[in-house]
Formats: sequence, C-alpha cells, structure tokens
Amino acid sequence: MEKKIKKNNIPKIRTFKTDASEYIKRKNLSILDIASIQTKKNKYDALKSTRFQKTRNFKKILLIIIIILFLSSGVLIGGFFIFNKKNHSKIQTSFFPKPIIAADKTIEVKLNNVKNIFQTFIPVNNFFYFPITEEINGNKKNVNIKDFFNYFNVNLSPELLDSLKNNFMLAILHTSQKWPILIFRVKSYERSFSAMLKWEKKMGDDLKNIFKIENIEKSKVLFIDKEIKNHDTRALFDQNGKIILIYSFVNQKYLIITTNKDAIIKVFKRISSAQYLND
Repeated sequence: MEKKIKKNNIPKIRTFKTDASEYIKRKNLSILDIASIQTKKNKYDALKSTRFQKTRNFKKILLIIIIILFLSSGVLIGGFFIFNKKNHSKIQTSFFPKPIIAADKTIEVKLNNVKNIFQTFIPVNNFFYFPITEEINGNKKNVNIKDFFNYFNVNLSPELLDSLKNNFMLAILHTSQKWPILIFRVKSYERSFSAMLKWEKKMGDDLKNIFKIENIEKSKVLFIDKEIKNHDTRALFDQNGKIILIYSFVNQKYLIITTNKDAIIKVFKRISSAQYLND
C-alpha cells in the first residue's frame, strides 16, 4: 500500500515577497517602519550618488584645469621665446641704416676690418649688405660717409659731401667674382653730378684701396660716357678696354659706384623694383 505524501512535507518555494513577509513578522515591523527604512535607504542612496557625482565632477574639473595650465604654460613659453627672438632680431637689425635696396644678407663689419669684407663667403649670384660700425668710448655707432672715406685717407670735397645724404650702402655682388658696390642717396643732383665730374681725376686713385683696383695710371685716367640698360653712366677703362670703375645716377635720386658692368646692371634692376627698393 503506497504511503501518502503529507502535504506539510512539501517545501515551500522562497521568493523575495515571502522572505520580506517573514522578516516583517520576525521584526514585528509596521508599514510605517518599512516606509521609514525605505526613506532612509533612498536618502542614503541619493547622498551616495551625489557624493560620487561630486567626486567625478571634481576630477573632471581638476583634469581640465591641469590641461589648461599645461597648454597655457606652453603658449607662454613659446610666446616668450618667439618674442625674445623677434625683439633681439629687431634690436640687432634696427640699429643699422636701412639698406637702400634689399640684400640677400646683412653682415655687420667693423670699420677697422672693412678691408677684409672680400674674404666673406658669399654664394654666387648673392648680394650682401655690409653696414659699417665703430666703437668710440665703448659706444657703438654707424659710420657715415665722411668717416668711411677718411678711414681710407680719402678727402671728399665739401660740395660732394653736402650733396649726398649721410647714410650710404656698402655691398658686394658675387658673380664671376666679388664686385664691391657703393650706393648713396642724393640730396642735390646738380651739385653731386658737378662734384663727381671734378672728382673723376682722382677717383680711381682714391677708390683703389676700397675697391681693390689695380694698375691705375693717373696720367691716363679718363672717364667716358656709356649707356647701359637705358641708363647714362660714366666709366673708366683700363688699357685692355675693361671697365675698372663705373658710376651712374638713377632717377637723380641715387648714386651708384662700382667696378663692373654686371654689378651696376644688378643694382639698376633692384633699384627700379618696388620689391627691392627701400625708400
């Protein structure tokens, strides 16, 4: 005879609801107590969530501040070096007289070392400007026309000095060789042209040390008119018909003196271009 399975021996299935009911009975809790516990739990969860959110937000803000400080410091440091470089460059270049025509490079030369500028490395087809300075009692100054020529024991006439502006440009153009060039701004074309004609008798001898001119015979010094690229020039030739000295007035505003036809043509091109002319 089969044994009957008692109903009380079948285990009940546990659920969250049954567990909660038993817990309430065991603790003798009322609905108000349950509501109070739930309220406290909600407040705790809300407070925990708020604290977590605040901590998270604080970390985000701190990270943003660090990034901003890092970027700002980089910008400030970079800006300092750029400004310092520009400012240093400005101080160094603004001291010199502005070149009459733009050069490929500017190299300062001391007056007592000006004779050695031909030893400077100059790439072919480059045009270098050499502002001349000297120190007097510890103070550096730019050398004017009179002081420059006096250094070479050349006494320019008062008429010529008075007809030219004080600042000038000493340059070298490198083509087949290095050609020296002097460029002056003219105050009075009539007076400077007259003074140049008078200086022609001595010009070759006076400029031979500046321009490294050789084999000049004083008795045979004779300048002649020569048109080059639609510009009137006065040129001195050697016994082989080679130009050893040439000068020209451009637009009655500039006086150019050099030793080579290619050099004076180069100056003509630059002085007629707004890209190169600094006036």
